[in-house]
Amino acid sequence: MTVKGTTPSYWTKSYFRRRNSKEKSWRVGGEPEKIFLQKVRNSLGKNLVLLDIGCGDGSTVRSLANEVREAYGVDSAPKLVEIARKGAPPNVHFKKRMPVDFPFQASISTV
Repeated sequence: MTVKGTTPSYWTKSYFRRRNSKEKSWRVGGEPEKIFLQKVRNSLGKNLVLLDIGCGDGSTVRSLANEVREAYGVDSAPKLVEIARKGAPPNVHFKKRMPVDFPFQASISTV
């Protein structure tokens, strides 16, 4: 049995619905997301390594890439990881993995 919300295809569909939403509070890049990113940005440093679990299209990781030494994004949806990898800076790495299956060689500073 699969629980709703745990399959990669569910999250891919959810992402595209949210991205195209007219409802501002749920739109990617909406005000709540900007406030969250500013709070995260204020707590980062150039020597830190960032991990984003469930990174989706990678927009959060890419927007924070200049604030950290290295950043990793993991997601179980192959299509979203493919989107995330396009145009990623050299210090950002994306992997298709389930959240419980990601052994990292880097020492993670911030999740």
